[in-house]
Amino acid sequence: MHLRKIEIIGFKSFANKTALTFTRADGSHAAVTAVVGPNGSGKSNVSDALRWVMGEQSMKGLRAGKGRDIIFAGSTGKSRLNSATVTLYLDNPRREADMDFAQISLSRTVYRDGSGEYRLNDAKVRLADITDLLAKVGMGKGSFAVINQGMTDAFLTASPTELRSVIEDAAGVKVYRLRRNRALRKLARTIENLRKVDALLAELEPQLRVLKRQADRAAAAEEVAEEFRRKQKILYAHRCRLFQRRQAEDLRRREEIDKSVREKEAQVNALAEEISARAAEAVAGGGDREEKSLEQKTELEKRLRALAEEEALCRGRLELEKEKLAEEIAALKTRQPVNGAYVRKVLEKIISFLEKETAESGRDFSARALIDRLKKELIELCENVKQGTVKVDISARREELTRRCEERSARWRRRLEALRPEREKLLAELSRIDKFLLSRAAEERKEREKFFAQEEKLRRARAELDELRRRQSEIAVALARTQVREEDLAAAIREDLDLSLEELRADPLWDHPVEDEEKLAREVARLRAKHEAAGALDPLVIEEYRQTQERYDFLSGEARDLRLAEADLRRVAAEMEKKITAAFERTFGQINKLFDHYFRTVFGGGRARLKKIDLASEKDAADEESGAEAAEEASEETESDSRRPEKETSVGIVISVKPPGKKAIGLDMLSGGERSLVSLAFLFALIAHNPPPFVLLDEVEAALDEANARRFGLILRELSEKTQFVVITHNRETMRAAELLYGVTMGPDGASRLLSVRPENVAADGKIKEKV
Repeated sequence: MHLRKIEIIGFKSFANKTALTFTRADGSHAAVTAVVGPNGSGKSNVSDALRWVMGEQSMKGLRAGKGRDIIFAGSTGKSRLNSATVTLYLDNPRREADMDFAQISLSRTVYRDGSGEYRLNDAKVRLADITDLLAKVGMGKGSFAVINQGMTDAFLTASPTELRSVIEDAAGVKVYRLRRNRALRKLARTIENLRKVDALLAELEPQLRVLKRQADRAAAAEEVAEEFRRKQKILYAHRCRLFQRRQAEDLRRREEIDKSVREKEAQVNALAEEISARAAEAVAGGGDREEKSLEQKTELEKRLRALAEEEALCRGRLELEKEKLAEEIAALKTRQPVNGAYVRKVLEKIISFLEKETAESGRDFSARALIDRLKKELIELCENVKQGTVKVDISARREELTRRCEERSARWRRRLEALRPEREKLLAELSRIDKFLLSRAAEERKEREKFFAQEEKLRRARAELDELRRRQSEIAVALARTQVREEDLAAAIREDLDLSLEELRADPLWDHPVEDEEKLAREVARLRAKHEAAGALDPLVIEEYRQTQERYDFLSGEARDLRLAEADLRRVAAEMEKKITAAFERTFGQINKLFDHYFRTVFGGGRARLKKIDLASEKDAADEESGAEAAEEASEETESDSRRPEKETSVGIVISVKPPGKKAIGLDMLSGGERSLVSLAFLFALIAHNPPPFVLLDEVEAALDEANARRFGLILRELSEKTQFVVITHNRETMRAAELLYGVTMGPDGASRLLSVRPENVAADGKIKEKV
């Protein structure tokens, strides 16, 4: 990775956009670039800009008070700016930065309101993203990317511990040291926590024993109470289920009876309506027809009686004619002899006529008796004629009697012929009326039978309805009784179990089977007595014991975890210490050789080395001189000494130098130039051991004379094979070692300007004579 360009806008004295490009004319990277200029021109602001864009947070290190102080504040010829931006352009051909980009730009901007932002390839990022990226390429915090004169002198004034930290940073063991120190801090806290936990456990143990005895008694009583409550729930649930089944059965029966009552009421109403309709129909229709038929029958009978009277009259007439005829015959007997054959013939005609008339009427029994008498008299008359006792003048009276008989017979025949159709019609109508009356009598008899059957059916239905209503009332009473008993049971459940019926129904024990209710009731009574005999116990004892036991178990677990953590942290700290020691020893030896090499180079001989010292022994010696007041405190902590974390490696580093022609002397005996050479030799050793991509040196060789500055330039050229250097300098020898030379001047508007110059154009005081 190489530094391609730094672009500055509004940062400190660089009001205008200023770009420092670190490439040759052919596009390759310049190994060494020098930035020159008189004092006050702003050249050191280039160093501040580089540190700032790389994430520097200390305003003191940037020679500023607040963040807005690094923004160009303005001058007589130029107004102030509202922001400052510095952008760093890096070439990343081998992807050292772990980014798939050939070029990377890092940008940082601050605004006058105090806000700011970081950008990576024009994308907003966090400060942590910038520092992580730089750390991956060896340019993170604590690296030697930007070195000023004060920092090189700090190597010589550093304490042994600080110098050791510098070597460890060069060895790349910082991450191990951080892990070790983190593990040691955690170990110290773990040991302290373990001590506190053990103290708490010791305090809880006797309290736990007492609470356990009390809790065991309370647990036994609670177990009885729980079993008692459980059996109560089962018993109450069983009884509730019985009540519910009984109630469900009663409800089912009530529903059936209600249905039967409704059906029976409908049947009764239907029967009653049917009977009423039949009665009304019989009264309204049947009576009128029968009455009318009876009237018709009476009228017909009346007319038949009239006809009978008329027939009787006709019969009387016939009888009278017969008597007259008999009288005449008798008179003939006395006056003259009678022709017996003729008389017999006439009588036979009369008898035949009467028989015929009687047969056609069909109802005259007296006429038939008359005919029978006439026949008898005819027989007697014939006998008399045979005996010669009657002598009639047949011829004189025969015609007259014949005529008279025919006339009379014809007249009565006509009359009878006229009466016959009317009589037949009346008889037929009378027969029809009789049949109708007989039919109506039969129908009425059937209707009466049906009516009586319906009334009987209605009576039975009403009786059945009364029975159903009685059963309905009984079920209502049973339901009410069940409801009352269920309410009593619910009240008992609330009193004994502090539960509602719904809550008990939701309990898992609701469906628990019960084979023997009496046995269960006896068991509940036994448990009740046992529960009451146990008396009142503190319900909080078990909870207190449980909490105390949980706390004891938790603390025991914590103690186990802390002991495991202690062992693990000791192991981690030991492993990190081994890695630190190994890397430190390896790096210490390499840097020691490099330090001696560069010391000989800058001094032209002599010897320099890094020495290890035991800081603990020096501290012990100091303690013996000042008194051992800590001994008494240590005796009080003997028990915890074995648990104390291992102390950090008590090894420090000091610099020992022997300039050419001199004995080994202390650093405080060196001149200013010699101190600069020693610090530069140490810096070069650090850079050579772990070469960073680039380094900016800000007037680190200011105290060197021309010969030493020349050696400084040679070393820069040597190290530039692996590290790109940007040097801010006044020294001509350093300028000659540079491939690129930039000059910084202060313009009339109070803003720094950048010029490309040649070394011969730079005066001894750093002023630039002309532009190139």
